[in-house]
Amino acid sequence: MTPVTTWRSSSESRAPSTSPGRSRHWSCRAAALLRRRLEADLGSSGTREFIKVLRLMERATLGELTGAVEMALSIGATGADAISLILFHRQERPVGLFSLDGHPHLRSVAVEAPDLSAYAMLTEKGA
Repeated sequence: MTPVTTWRSSSESRAPSTSPGRSRHWSCRAAALLRRRLEADLGSSGTREFIKVLRLMERATLGELTGAVEMALSIGATGADAISLILFHRQERPVGLFSLDGHPHLRSVAVEAPDLSAYAMLTEKGA
C-alpha cells in the first residue's frame, strides 16, 4: 500500500511518517500560506488549484515540492501550473554536448547561419 499524504496546519509540528499504510504529514508554513492565498483569491476554485499542487507529489519528493512552493510564493506565482514549471525545471539536467568523435561523416556537414532580416521588419512596423 502506498503512503497517503496529508497536510497539517503550520501550528502542528509532528514529524513526517513514511511507513507504508500510514500518513506522511507535511508541516510547512509555505503550504498553509499557499492554501490561504489560493482560497482567498479564487474561492472554491482555489481549493481545486491547491489539490492540483498536492497531486504534484505523485511525481516529486516532499522536499522538492516544498522548495518549489516556497520559490513560487517568493515570486508571487501561486498557481499549480507555475509551481509545476518551477518543480520540473529544477529536476531537469543539462544536456551534454554532442561530440563529433566517432562521427567523421558529420564533420563535412555545414549549416548556414539563418537570415534574421525578416525579424527587422517587425521592429520597423512597431509591432
